[in-house]
Amino acid sequence: VRGKVSELLTEAELKRNIFGDAAKKKKLPDLVIDGKIAIEVEISKKPDVRLSTILANYASSHYEQIIYYTNSKGIADRINKLSNSNVRFNYRLFKGIDILNYEDYKPGHDVIVGVPARNEHGQYESSHEKRLKDLGFT
Repeated sequence: VRGKVSELLTEAELKRNIFGDAAKKKKLPDLVIDGKIAIEVEISKKPDVRLSTILANYASSHYEQIIYYTNSKGIADRINKLSNSNVRFNYRLFKGIDILNYEDYKPGHDVIVGVPARNEHGQYESSHEKRLKDLGFT
């Protein structure tokens, strides 16, 4: 999320300060940014029924954008499919346990898209180009 953030609420803060007892009955985002962006970190496979319920709640929510951070293309693809490719849902793939080291992912595409990194010469290089270079194709 780029730009200035004026309010950041964790799931625990939402439960405690905003929803109170009603929070026990609903799934809240892991993080909310400025009341408009819901952040979810999804690293385990949930049953389809439970995940579909969560996604339907997000689809009918006030959130302008729902960003799923995951370490699995399979999980992102599954969420995309169960959400009927809802355009408000975005996906970020991270490696290992480093959630801050992510790339934007578009389900159904073989290539991860995102901000390219700079190579050792200070030039921008896409992760796709880097992978080809690492494999000796360029």
